[in-house]
Amino acid sequence: TKRARKYCQRKNRVTENPKMAAAQADDTIVQLQQYFQQLTDESAGPNDTAALKLVRSIVKNLVAHPGEEKYLKLRLNGKAGQKITASPAAVSYLQTLGFTRSADNEFFQISPDHVVSLVNPQVASQIITTAHQILIEPSPSSIPHAQPVSADENFEGMSLKQKARRQKEIADKKAREKAILQRKAELAKIKQDAFVRQNDENWSSGVSSAAGKGGKSIGTFREKFGEDQGGG
Repeated sequence: TKRARKYCQRKNRVTENPKMAAAQADDTIVQLQQYFQQLTDESAGPNDTAALKLVRSIVKNLVAHPGEEKYLKLRLNGKAGQKITASPAAVSYLQTLGFTRSADNEFFQISPDHVVSLVNPQVASQIITTAHQILIEPSPSSIPHAQPVSADENFEGMSLKQKARRQKEIADKKAREKAILQRKAELAKIKQDAFVRQNDENWSSGVSSAAGKGGKSIGTFREKFGEDQGGG
């Protein structure tokens, strides 16, 4: 069709121009981060939670099995498809990657060319993996409110086994609380980067949650893969 020809022409212009392709990929990453926030912030509902796990699996398969047909489409009336469509943020996330509804409205699908041309799946995988890590961390409200434990707690009368178990409980509680604070800081950093990136021409990325525990910056698509790799 005429529209399809125009799309192909526009796509070819982008992929033939490394700088344009890299800039487009950077914009795509910003959009992915924004929908990621919607799936993980405090206002996210149970539908978002269920969809987030599924989106993570979809992206993981796109990375591990590039071009494999069974991972390029999702039946909308199936269980997985219903979970995705129940979460507008999840639908938007996949659409940003390049998923579209099929002509018969039966599948949510993506072409192999689209997977590699607009954004590197590895970057999307980093973002969604971080989302999953945040998801499985217990929220402050889900942690039982135990009485404050003194550093000099009296273990008198306890057996060595009981004392060791109690000490482990205390250490685990502190680790959970520390992890919650760390996840909140990571989310705040991603929100800050997304805002600054859109409003500051001199923006350069700092350490974001997508870098995981390695402490490395996600950087821009251009910084990570070079201009020659920008278009696929």
